[in-house]
Amino acid sequence: MNNWLKVREEERFLDLSDYGRGLSLLLVKVLKDTWVTAHQVTFTFLLIGLLAAFFFSRGDYGTTLLGALFLQVKNILDGVDGSLARAKDRPSRIGRFLDTNADFLVNLCVYFAIAYALFGLTQNHTAFWLGGGALLFGMIQCSTFNYYYVTYRTITGGDTTSRTDERGSTFYKTRFKTAVLFILQKIYLVLYGWQDWFIGKLDTVGAGIKPAPTKGFLTTVTFLGLGTQILFLDLFALLGRPELFFYFILGPCNLFWVGLILYRTFRPRIVVKG
Repeated sequence: MNNWLKVREEERFLDLSDYGRGLSLLLVKVLKDTWVTAHQVTFTFLLIGLLAAFFFSRGDYGTTLLGALFLQVKNILDGVDGSLARAKDRPSRIGRFLDTNADFLVNLCVYFAIAYALFGLTQNHTAFWLGGGALLFGMIQCSTFNYYYVTYRTITGGDTTSRTDERGSTFYKTRFKTAVLFILQKIYLVLYGWQDWFIGKLDTVGAGIKPAPTKGFLTTVTFLGLGTQILFLDLFALLGRPELFFYFILGPCNLFWVGLILYRTFRPRIVVKG
């Protein structure tokens, strides 16, 4: 097994949201034997993501393109930190929560920045409601992808750093690491815990035992992944209309998400007798 990856080689599937993986793994090879840590990479992509949000907030076409470029750089680095930690044989629960919480902060700032730029053009506060709604449903869509991906990794013996239920604790030998883990975990539970619970409940609707996600189903779900969302946002930015991404999330992506949930709900299950 290539321990840089989250799943075993024979269990890999086509991940549409992971189109930057080649560049990410190239950077991992460069950084593997250096002093650079996974946490440092996470803080770097956080900074670059915040810079992307700043550029999006300016509203003109040139800075919008810079925002799109910086957001893609953030996306590539987002695939480096976890792989680097595994390559150095140092994956951790702290890194797991730090990465996801950093993703949320970047997303929050980028969505707000686009809404702010739209408000500057229209002077209509609906821009912020539109951005807030897109952020909420975009998070749920990403959490759906994450839920099934983590489930698949657990079943197939892949990376176990993430869990579908993150309420469990992992203790470190030092008090400092325990405190940091506690804080990061609680932040995650506030932001994402209810989403994991909600998707888990949806996935258990119906009688019998739920079937394991297949490779084909996982590939379909990757359409909702964060990398895919960033790709579509950048495409709308190239058109000079990044705000159209909000409508894309609220319309087509939500319909796609509902379709996936209905498929899992009504798919034949293993009936338990007795």
